Amino acid sequence: MNSLDRRNSFRLGLSLLVLIILVGCYGETAQIVLDQRLPRTIDLQASNYSKHLYVSVSTGSDENDGTQSHPWASLNHALTVAPERSALHVAVGSYNEGDLQLKSNQAVFGGYSAKGWQRDINSHPTIVNGEGEQRLFIGADGAWLDGLTLTQGLVRGHGAALTCVAVDMTVSNCWIKNNRSLGPEEWNPVHRHEISNDGGAIYAADGADLILKNNVFAYNTTENGRGAALALHSNCNGEIVANVFYANISGDNDPKRSSDGGALSIFDWSSPLVEDNLFLANEALTKNDAGGIFVALWSSPLVRKNVFVQNISGDDAGAIFVGGQEHRYDGPLDPIPPKNEFYVRIEDNVFHGNRNNAGKPGNSGVMRFTMESRGSIAGNIMAENPGFYIQRSEVEVRNNTILEPFIFIETKEGLKPSYAEGNIISDTLNMDEDPAPVSFIKNIFSGDSRWQEENTHVSNLKLDDEPFVLNVVSAEYSDNTCQTVVLLRKDLELTNLQDRVIRSGEKWGIISSIQPKQLIVWGDLGSIDQIEIMPTYKPLSGSPSLGYGVNSMGEVLSK
Repeated sequence: MNSLDRRNSFRLGLSLLVLIILVGCYGETAQIVLDQRLPRTIDLQASNYSKHLYVSVSTGSDENDGTQSHPWASLNHALTVAPERSALHVAVGSYNEGDLQLKSNQAVFGGYSAKGWQRDINSHPTIVNGEGEQRLFIGADGAWLDGLTLTQGLVRGHGAALTCVAVDMTVSNCWIKNNRSLGPEEWNPVHRHEISNDGGAIYAADGADLILKNNVFAYNTTENGRGAALALHSNCNGEIVANVFYANISGDNDPKRSSDGGALSIFDWSSPLVEDNLFLANEALTKNDAGGIFVALWSSPLVRKNVFVQNISGDDAGAIFVGGQEHRYDGPLDPIPPKNEFYVRIEDNVFHGNRNNAGKPGNSGVMRFTMESRGSIAGNIMAENPGFYIQRSEVEVRNNTILEPFIFIETKEGLKPSYAEGNIISDTLNMDEDPAPVSFIKNIFSGDSRWQEENTHVSNLKLDDEPFVLNVVSAEYSDNTCQTVVLLRKDLELTNLQDRVIRSGEKWGIISSIQPKQLIVWGDLGSIDQIEIMPTYKPLSGSPSLGYGVNSMGEVLSK
């Protein structure tokens, strides 16, 4: 099955799931909502496969012929015997297996009943469990995993749930949880930021292109290695779309700072699309960079329409770190590639409650864009994060709402001047030490009156900046679903709340779906009695900032 076949099949299935209708705890008919990121059951295109074979751990035997009436019992046997371009339909149950080698254009579809072979991935969960002893899958070109729970993979190497080297494949509608990569034995490199065992859950390398859609990555870890959920290394592209990255942690035993990217690492000329994902409560420990996404060594992703909440780094960049150069201590730096080869785009994202622990209290909670980087930062909303930091970079900063201390410093030979235009900037702007060559034009300032020429200074931006407070009857978190069910004292007065960020004290979450008197929220907000729905920060009627920030462009288009 080629890449186009897989994409068309996925999109056809997705289009059939236009609505999810939720039923409230009191038997009321719920509002009709769509949670676009939850793993769901999709229709499959039978004609794409030469053979359809069946596996059931509870009713099958590896002495059988793999038909519906006589399924096999183990995935290892099924994958070994089944030919290329075959589809394995796998029934409910726990398959405690690992080192499962996929074949070219082979598919593994979970979520079937053991009798009747009806498919519903929520009612009939198919679990592939490494039992903390082995890697789960080894990828193959054109392979597809859909509707599985991938858990307890463990490897002293890369990618405990799945490793893909020089292959293109798809992973969709999967729960990918509690997988772990261990670092090399006797790990003690001379320098910091060395390459270790990356990809706690999934690792892709050497030109691999992955399509990752509608998956939940949760509680995956690296001992020392980048990208606890996902690491891309060396010319990888692909699509990372509509996933949830929750509570993944990199570098939990890393004295040498080689575990950047709590959720995702994009490294060495890799350029995926990262769109419409949630990044919540991911963390890079010790003195590592980027709780959410780490980008380095001339990688050029498009990071668009994501929500970043409560991601934490031990050093720089709570949500996103972008470096052109890699951290290099034992050799000369690379020449800066031309713009048509290296250009990072960070557009239309929302950042709330992210923080970094370098400095007091940190200076790059939103992001640090540094080390000879080039790109655009456009149409983003940044609030309740301690700092937005641009350093030694060539960057277009357009139509953002920046409610953070803003640092823009230093230059580097080979970089062209930067510019900032059409932004709302409400806090201080620091360009005092080694200022970068940057033009500020047609921005609106409220917190720093020094920038009068070619900009506008006002005392009151008049933004929608007051949170909406709701009283809570109960809030119960499920570790299994990574969600909290919040029962409210009265019906909601607001609409269009999907993906809105909420907070209760130090706890943060993102609204997944809505029912009368009930919210279902990504993240742990258990045992709270009140929540704040974070404001939109859009300019109000009569605001002097109308025409600036995100609202002036709607969806920001790249130049």
